Amino acid sequence: MVPAMLKASGRVTMLGAPSSGGTCCVQNHGAADGTYFRMSSRYAMSAIKNGSAYDIDRGVEPHYYINKPENFYDIEKIAALVKAINEAK
Repeated sequence: MVPAMLKASGRVTMLGAPSSGGTCCVQNHGAADGTYFRMSSRYAMSAIKNGSAYDIDRGVEPHYYINKPENFYDIEKIAALVKAINEAK
């Protein structure tokens, strides 16, 4: 939910790979006999696209995709990408 909320705010530029999704919050429950279980809540998050509501179950696409996992940890490449983004504004 956090990536979806950040992107929907319009105040964040996301770098990376698509999030893994998940529309509903997971809630913990317990039964009278001590059984403990988790289940999705009735509350689901959706995003508005072209005036229609869509669930975010497929995840959130970043504004700028980082194509190689090793580039997530390369400070110089990340800095160059951020600089290019800021210069384009």
